[in-house]
Amino acid sequence: MDAQGEVVRRHPTDPLAAVHVQRLGDADGGRQGRPHDRERPAHRDVRRPDGSPPDLHADAVPPPRRGADRRSPGRQRARRHGRRRRDIDARFEGADHHLAAPRRDHVDPARLAPPAHVRGHLDRAKHREPRLLELCAGRLDRADRARYAHASRAAEARLAVIAHLAAAAAAVALSPSAAPGVTATTITIGGTVPISGPAAAFGSVGPGANAYFQYVNAHGGVHGRRIVYKYLDDAYEPAKTVLLTQQLVEQDKVFALFDTVGTDNALAIREYVSNRKVPDLFVGSGVSTIGREHAKYPWLMGYLPSFVGEGVMDGRRIAQVTPRAKIAVLYEDSNFGKDLLNGLKRGLAGKAKVVGEQSYDPNETDIGSQVARLRATRADTLMLFATPLFAIKGYVGANRLGWHPRVYVSSVAISPDIMKIARLSATPRTVDGSISIAFVKDPTSPVWKNDKTVKLYRSIVARFLPGAKPLDVYLYYGMAVAYTMVDALKHAGANPTRDNLLRAATHLNETNPFLLPGIRITTSPNDYYPMKKARFVRYRHGLWVLFGKLVDARG
Repeated sequence: MDAQGEVVRRHPTDPLAAVHVQRLGDADGGRQGRPHDRERPAHRDVRRPDGSPPDLHADAVPPPRRGADRRSPGRQRARRHGRRRRDIDARFEGADHHLAAPRRDHVDPARLAPPAHVRGHLDRAKHREPRLLELCAGRLDRADRARYAHASRAAEARLAVIAHLAAAAAAVALSPSAAPGVTATTITIGGTVPISGPAAAFGSVGPGANAYFQYVNAHGGVHGRRIVYKYLDDAYEPAKTVLLTQQLVEQDKVFALFDTVGTDNALAIREYVSNRKVPDLFVGSGVSTIGREHAKYPWLMGYLPSFVGEGVMDGRRIAQVTPRAKIAVLYEDSNFGKDLLNGLKRGLAGKAKVVGEQSYDPNETDIGSQVARLRATRADTLMLFATPLFAIKGYVGANRLGWHPRVYVSSVAISPDIMKIARLSATPRTVDGSISIAFVKDPTSPVWKNDKTVKLYRSIVARFLPGAKPLDVYLYYGMAVAYTMVDALKHAGANPTRDNLLRAATHLNETNPFLLPGIRITTSPNDYYPMKKARFVRYRHGLWVLFGKLVDARG
């Protein structure tokens, strides 16, 4: 708009042509905002002052400006697209995609639509209007060229700023440091737990971990970010674990996976997470293949002590205390159960004899026949390498047969709640005296009544899990593993990436207050067993009682 309020309609090549400016008023009051009628380009007015036509001989009409009327239409077009025009076009070539093209369909709410053909208005001059920029004919005087050059430089500067900002935004959007699941305020992780199915007792691990994350969030989170933990029920079925893991990674866009519960469940997804380079940290397993094949599947790490190591601990104790024992083994037909069995045989070192082995499928409902076959071997020692539900069934089956051997039970099945059910379902004589290993503090034991961490655990349950059972050791275990996850997230840095998180997870040296004194969490790129020690416990009168010293649990 010029000084008199007129709208200057610019040629499309003008970098300011796309800028819409609302007219404040028209110098020609008769138009009242209406567009000019379409007219032919005007010629010079050569009439006499009184309006009469000129005398071609007497008045000596000045000749047309050089080349103005002598040029043919073709020459005009050539001139129009001559060197000056090419220079102007070249200056803005490649930049017009940052500018909005003039909208032909735009209608000003208070005005009429702009003329469909802008070119006629650029070429035309009207009485009392200032001389317009005649870009098409290239007729620019020195002042015009200066003004146009200034406008061009300003437009180029604006375009440069816009291009720079757009490039920066694109770089941020595509930067590999902008990891999935990480925002300025949150970091989202996910995992699967068996809330239903044959291993539903483990289901409280998820809520326990989530309660600890909420506690951390209430105290500022990790580097100012809240932890969002999405845990899904896979019913302890590896096929469901695969589908739900894909959902968490591909749809929910989690930053990392955490504490996948179950050995075969974790093994079912380790190739997927390694191919996608998504960390799956501190899974609920101590299976040997995770530690042995860490170079092939580096993105999945366990948390529990080695199952082989646990079996070795049991075997060595039997060989030392009862070297003439006859041993019957009930084990889950999975990598979990087989690792415990293999470790047992290694630890025995030929000093006691395994007289019977019976496996069960996790989907079976009755294992009475397996227990009966083991009873028939006349074994005096029973190994229950089982998950909680089947450990209970093993106790009950032995009691029904009047069989009361010494019992060693897997550490994954020793929650006081589980043992209480077994004690009530069988008899105290069948259950009392059972031996296992432990690595976390038992929140049900009076030994830890005044322990600061156990007190914190109870306060977290009361605040974030009202109605939950604080005596549930799996709930407590969930907080223990969540503590290590928070430690890894902290060491991943203020701008975490998946690579940084894996690097942090493989360089841990942690004192976890939820664990038994003397047990540290240590890892390295060649060591995927975070826990390497444990202690023996004996079940007496409804409580697990620690005995002996810390024992190497690496196997």
